[in-house]
Amino acid sequence: MSESKYEKANRFVVNALVRCPQKYNVDDGSLAVLDRINKKIKGNNNFATSWTNKKGALNKGRRFPKTSLAGLARPIRNVLAQQYYWDCDMENASFTAIANVIAGCKWQEHFPAIMSYHANRESTLDAMRQKTKTTRDNAKKAYISALFGGDISNWNFPALKDIGAEAKDLFLRLTTMGNKDMNKITTMFEREALENVLQVITNLGYSYGATMNDGVFIEKHPTKSPQDIIAEINKKYRALTGDIHPIPITFHFKEFKEILELPQEVYDAKNYGSDPE
Repeated sequence: MSESKYEKANRFVVNALVRCPQKYNVDDGSLAVLDRINKKIKGNNNFATSWTNKKGALNKGRRFPKTSLAGLARPIRNVLAQQYYWDCDMENASFTAIANVIAGCKWQEHFPAIMSYHANRESTLDAMRQKTKTTRDNAKKAYISALFGGDISNWNFPALKDIGAEAKDLFLRLTTMGNKDMNKITTMFEREALENVLQVITNLGYSYGATMNDGVFIEKHPTKSPQDIIAEINKKYRALTGDIHPIPITFHFKEFKEILELPQEVYDAKNYGSDPE
């Protein structure tokens, strides 16, 4: 399945990054994508791309474009996206996927720590952050690592260790049922959710850009806020998927925080061929 789309990026910023990759710490993979974007841009921002779904068991949801913001390192992707897009992100995607597996099998009583984290993520992360003096992002990464059998030996936090122990038990149960890869289960869940939300976004009349594993960029609207639009999306998404999963995924507006720092003169460039130096 392939569909022709367009995305947006500031042509002057793209040109600066292509011409001075070392100055702006552009990695080789991103530079190759930026070079293709730079050659395709029409006017000041639009460039065409063809998005293809990969074949096989995961053939849904995530688009895999050769030329797209999705192919860039996050700080570079965000610096280009922030002018034209809002980030529509899945809330607690991995744990929601696993919670659905548990609920679908009626195993809730066997995995209280996992289900509690899913239902009370913010208070759980806050408790860990205060106890261990870490950041919310590090605490979140530790819980995801525990869920997928990662090393959490350096963390002295009982609730986290409970997640790790339950995850091992869950893996054994799933293995006996023929499911040997928890990561594949969550990936399939995320891509199914993404496929559905792309349909919702299109049906609501909004345009979307790059698709990531657990989210999508929505083109900015001239009169509506991102919160209003995502509230509409959540309402329609629940109506569409209410009978599919006992615990529906929720989408939220995510600020662009990890952004490549560029000097103001790059944004102020007026001529396509201007030298960013």
